[in-house]
Amino acid sequence: MTLIKRQLELIRGLPRPQQALSRLAELTSKPVSLERLAPLDLAVLHPCGDEHVIKLDPFSTLAEHGLMHELIHAILFEEGYPCVDTGCRHSADLTNGLQHPEVFRRMREEYGLDMAPYFSTHWRDDIQRSLDWMHSLPTKDRDNLITYNIVNQFVWHYIDGSGQDGLKEFAVLAPDAYELTIELHREAQAIGFESAEKAHRFAKLFTTRVHTYARDHGLGPKLITCWENPRIVTLDRLLATSADAFRQAHGDLEDLFV
Repeated sequence: MTLIKRQLELIRGLPRPQQALSRLAELTSKPVSLERLAPLDLAVLHPCGDEHVIKLDPFSTLAEHGLMHELIHAILFEEGYPCVDTGCRHSADLTNGLQHPEVFRRMREEYGLDMAPYFSTHWRDDIQRSLDWMHSLPTKDRDNLITYNIVNQFVWHYIDGSGQDGLKEFAVLAPDAYELTIELHREAQAIGFESAEKAHRFAKLFTTRVHTYARDHGLGPKLITCWENPRIVTLDRLLATSADAFRQAHGDLEDLFV
């Protein structure tokens, strides 16, 4: 057995991942396989019809956080949490982001992970990359592109420390979009994410609010269309879509959920 394989099996065998794997086994007979991820990111989930593939940097100091994050994504899919298909290529990111509040909650409350190092390093870097990208956008395209990816900034409300710092900068960069995330966060707090039923309700509200925002702010017609009448379904129903139609909306399934 190679060093990489031994390290992956060591992390998989830790108590918290074993608890999550036991929960997943209650929901599905699909196997979970671990593969090495090149150290450009921490972990990703590749959900398939017949298995959940998790790619992980096994030598990261946050490897357990990364594995638990992806296992909880898999659990949420099997519990029936929503996939949001807008017909645009941001659909995978949207589905991913709308699960993050519940992923973070379960990591902290149900599995007892210390989220401080995770938020202050991995997510801090992710937020800074996002801010750098927004600053680089041409002014004429900024509102459209920020709104297209608004779920990312919504998630920052759930990231202690670095998320709040990112929101302060975002408020200056795009004040109207920032106010939209405040409104969405307020609605999310009222509904919650603790069940698939609540998550479906919020996904519908989220897409409706963003569609209204895009229309009222005179953003591009293609952007407005992206947010109009999305399909909000379970992963199994989404994967039942023809392969060509799915790929057109989402790109390849490789490495969708991070």
